[in-house]
Amino acid sequence: MERSLTRRDKDQISRWIGRDSHFELLYKISRDGGSTEMFHELCDNKGPTVTIFYNTDKNVYGGYVSDSWGSTGGWCTDQRAFLFKLHSVGNWKPVKFPYVTKETHYKNKTHGPVFYSLNSIYSNITTTGKPPSNYYKLDSYTLFDGQRFDMKGETVKSVANGHNNVTDLEVYLVKEGSLDEELDSLWRDSPEWSPQGEMSSRACTGSAESSLTEKFCKFRVRDPTTKKHLCFRICDTRGVEEGVSINGEDLGFLLDGNLPNNYTFQLDSEASTKRTGFVEEPTVKEKMHVVVFVLDGSTLDVLSEGVVSKLKKIKRKVVDRSIPHLVFLTKIDRICKLVEKGVSKTFISRVVEDAVNNAAEIIALPRSQVLPVKNFEKETTLNTDINILAMTALRKSLVFADDFLENQYDWQQDNTQILNKRD
Repeated sequence: MERSLTRRDKDQISRWIGRDSHFELLYKISRDGGSTEMFHELCDNKGPTVTIFYNTDKNVYGGYVSDSWGSTGGWCTDQRAFLFKLHSVGNWKPVKFPYVTKETHYKNKTHGPVFYSLNSIYSNITTTGKPPSNYYKLDSYTLFDGQRFDMKGETVKSVANGHNNVTDLEVYLVKEGSLDEELDSLWRDSPEWSPQGEMSSRACTGSAESSLTEKFCKFRVRDPTTKKHLCFRICDTRGVEEGVSINGEDLGFLLDGNLPNNYTFQLDSEASTKRTGFVEEPTVKEKMHVVVFVLDGSTLDVLSEGVVSKLKKIKRKVVDRSIPHLVFLTKIDRICKLVEKGVSKTFISRVVEDAVNNAAEIIALPRSQVLPVKNFEKETTLNTDINILAMTALRKSLVFADDFLENQYDWQQDNTQILNKRD
């Protein structure tokens, strides 16, 4: 997965700088190469910059200078300069290391962006190792030694795990003023913002110390005009957490249609085929036809490696069964003030677009299969704009479920023809 600064990272750096800022990517070593000549061509005399190091151990750290980079000048002093860390072994743990004394950064055509206590490129470098584990071995001399910046008790071990081997390095131009959240054009074709549907809530909602949902539940949906049930069910199950989650066999039983309605997961034991209601030979009707990963848009940037790993394992089981899958990206109003004011602004929101891109990378799906939705949270009556996003997501899910059934029908026809030929 290609790593880049998240919006949360940028907001934190802006607070450290002390003003609203937006960031323009000037140089990226994996894209532009490890040439100091290319670095200076792209970054010299531009103005304030922030340099980001992506360590091979999932540590993210860097430095800021209010001065411009240049090819001559030697050691320079910038009292507004600082070093920092953003992520420690994949977890978001931001700490600023402010300037203390003497020189802060080095300008020379033979070097890349060099801070005192944080070196980078010397002459030209290439990657070490073989893809996908290749990396850039950068200079680690005096790395985070605290001679020019206050390390706040941190060490090279706690910040960078003792080395400066990186999968990528980026240099961003820091521009004053926050970037307008509203784009000039839609980033996705927008549905018609007109009345449709109605609000309903049958599953438990809210929050808890662990997953609020502990059972596997199936919900039928009734047409309010005809009072008849529609031809689909929505299933809800336990969420993915750090430390505890549904075990692999239970998940397989769930996807294959073996588990009965209202089945309670026993996290310390596997599902028993002797439990009441266990479906020994499920039909196509009882199997899952589409799987939806529900991701909280406000916590994407802080998902732990453990949770992401579990999501990938679940996806593997889903793919092995050829079940279509989507992502519902929730709580988009919490990440974008524009959407908080009006949900109809969803598809011109730069922040929501970034979150959709991030979710697509986490689950490894096309962006068209990540559907932003807003939770009914403070609203007490039907809100058409919120409902439209929910109905759009539901419609997409039903289309994918139809695709699953179509594939099942084709496979059954093929198997029938094979058996007939054998007879």
